[in-house]
Amino acid sequence: MASFTVRLVQPIDSSIINLQFSFFSQYIILFILGINCYRFTWFSTFNYIKGRTWFISALTFGFISWLITMLTGGALTGDFNLYKGGLHWQSIAYALWEAYISVSMAIDLLTFFREKFNKQTKLIQGLSDSSFGVYVFPCSSNNFYGYSLSVFNSSTFS
Repeated sequence: MASFTVRLVQPIDSSIINLQFSFFSQYIILFILGINCYRFTWFSTFNYIKGRTWFISALTFGFISWLITMLTGGALTGDFNLYKGGLHWQSIAYALWEAYISVSMAIDLLTFFREKFNKQTKLIQGLSDSSFGVYVFPCSSNNFYGYSLSVFNSSTFS
């Protein structure tokens, strides 16, 4: 509902200094939800089977609800503006669908990776021990590539 409310005044594809505020409410709510899940150990209550159930639910119910919304909401005529924001049932349906899919996929991915990839090999341990490289190498390589490409005129790539 927060996304729908924000999109009443700031629809999808609109931006202020290249920031799309129509998605910020989701980020903030999911961040707070993640903090509470960790604080109250809700993550440990989700086992692999529950995660798969959320995944299957996202695929079936999520796809069916998306399909119904698109077929009945005018998407076949190419008019997607009703989904982007404003006081339209298409906008609220899309916002609810988006929230459901994001929570479902987050639960599934968290339980899947906790179950299948929750171990550390020697390579992963070495990378973890030298994690400073995450902060050093991208900056230096980005600077190198940026300066290397600065000799080209931007119209060359147009």
